[in-house]
Amino acid sequence: MTATALEKTAETAVDLPDAVRAHVSPPPEKGRSERNRYFDVLRAASIACVVLYHTFPLAVLSYWPRMGLLFAIAGSLTARSLDTNVRRAVGTRLRRLLLPLWVAALIAVPLMLGLGWRPDAGWELLFWVVPFADPPGAPWAGPLTEVLWYLRTYFWLLLLSPLLLPLFRRFPRTTVLVPVTVAVAIGTGLFDVWTLGAHLGAVVRDASVYLPCWLLGFAHRDGWIAHARRRLVLVGGVALVLAGVVWALAHPESGSVDLNAIPLAQLLYSAGIGLLLLRATPRWAGLERRWWPYQPVNWLVLVVNRRAVVIYLWHNVALALSFPIGTALGVWTLGTVGGMAACCVITLVLICAGVVAVGWVEDVSAGRRPMLLPRLPERRETAAPSAEGPGPGPADARPGPGPADARPSPGPADARPGPGPGGAAAEQADVEGTGEQTAWDPWALRLLRADQIPAEQSHPIQVVHAVGIAGAEVRVGPAPVLVREVAWSAYPGKDEPERGRRSDQREF
Repeated sequence: MTATALEKTAETAVDLPDAVRAHVSPPPEKGRSERNRYFDVLRAASIACVVLYHTFPLAVLSYWPRMGLLFAIAGSLTARSLDTNVRRAVGTRLRRLLLPLWVAALIAVPLMLGLGWRPDAGWELLFWVVPFADPPGAPWAGPLTEVLWYLRTYFWLLLLSPLLLPLFRRFPRTTVLVPVTVAVAIGTGLFDVWTLGAHLGAVVRDASVYLPCWLLGFAHRDGWIAHARRRLVLVGGVALVLAGVVWALAHPESGSVDLNAIPLAQLLYSAGIGLLLLRATPRWAGLERRWWPYQPVNWLVLVVNRRAVVIYLWHNVALALSFPIGTALGVWTLGTVGGMAACCVITLVLICAGVVAVGWVEDVSAGRRPMLLPRLPERRETAAPSAEGPGPGPADARPGPGPADARPSPGPADARPGPGPGGAAAEQADVEGTGEQTAWDPWALRLLRADQIPAEQSHPIQVVHAVGIAGAEVRVGPAPVLVREVAWSAYPGKDEPERGRRSDQREF
């Protein structure tokens, strides 16, 4: 049966059995784009842990791989955007990254220059505009400048992604092994990265640690992680975590086992935890509800995600300011513990003040209407949950759930359909809905494993080359349905469909 025949057959099909209908995405509500709520929660938890770690720099807090998770999530979302429009994807993300940095530069650079600081070379001030390297700053401005390495690393990985994504899909093992090999060489002392110079050495070191996490996001987007056996993912993830812990214990830095001071241990541990968490696809139904206590939690997650860059840039400055402010207020008369608690409260107040004062910049950079604080969308009625659980909420992932989406996958062999025509909505789904609607395709079904539909209610069909896999058998419900194509990237070595087709023929 050819793909054309399948498509013609699908046009006449109306009734679907419940077993198949459960895997058909409902149409998205008009005017709303989709979000991955699980990613929202992971990102909010990671940002919160960044603030907590800088407030209490304990080695144990470094074992929540916050930066590795942020890079893995960004890699998955970047790959999704690149699959719609490369130029728009890179341009949009650069704008969202650079605009908050420029606002920080407009405040910090004149202040540092006015207080007598001068950079070693005047041209280095350009790094505040385009962060090819760490922007320079006065020693007393360390609370701001020391966190800029993340923006610099993100900037490089984003610029390289249009090249990295096709390389990863064509040569996945080699693409992953190159940065891992560099990280191992640096971690074992075989390669002194600082011989490349201070600027380039820092770029290479950080990229070698976090590029594998970024590529892990690519694998998540293409369905490799979701299609892998659960046992294999569990064993691999645990092995990487243990390897990272063992390396940290065997090679402490200045007597500390803080992962941030041991790059190779950071790479192994972050990759392991990232692999395990990206394999999970939980139903975060609570965040889709609108009553106590879910509503304030949902709102808090929304605020942290929409103001992530501002919180990241400002939190360390707020922490540094909390101590002189606390001293002026006499908080140390409460004792050491009481004084520290008071300084933590002051830090949170200053972070909130910064979010209100300049957080709207992130709305501008994302193409949203500027507002002092994000607001939850209006409550709407949702369809009753299916037998497998609640369906997507007001901002879930695009039609045709898959490994990268917020809706859970029933099994490791599920595949997702490609992005619909609403490319711009898919591109900004990790930021916030823009009102652009993705067309709903009622035949955008996930492929099911043969054991996921009872044999008496289904029949096997052969998927031909035109839809992605030569000779692979899948089982569909008794009603004639359309299987547009399958994820070639989840089955390395099989025939690949022609790339660059219209959006409803893309890989998923």
